[in-house]
Amino acid sequence: MNTTSGWLAIGALSERTGCKIETIRFYERTRLLPAPARSPGGYRLYSKDHLKRLTFIRRARKLGFSVDDVRKLLKLADERSDRAPRSGWWLARTWKMSGPRSRISERWSGSSAIPSPDVQTARRPTAR
Repeated sequence: MNTTSGWLAIGALSERTGCKIETIRFYERTRLLPAPARSPGGYRLYSKDHLKRLTFIRRARKLGFSVDDVRKLLKLADERSDRAPRSGWWLARTWKMSGPRSRISERWSGSSAIPSPDVQTARRPTAR
């Protein structure tokens, strides 16, 4: 349930992201998610920033990035300066990591080759 002050309780965060409550707690313990504020009763209260960060983590994990790879991505995102373009340069840098790149390409085409960036020649993967 959403709290009246705009904060999300852990159950509401879980529902909005599709992430299990225990997994959210794991991400807190491993510091992928910052510690949330607490209510006077000790309940965790999550902000929109927590929601965005957890959504990013979930998407990266679904793409096959390991927890350590996600940590590296988040570190790069956190360290980027305001002068840097917001076009995702840090993701382009991370794309060079061989592990995630090969996992994504294998899921895309079923082979180890990266799909062509040329829109005219790119094909969608066929259903199996």
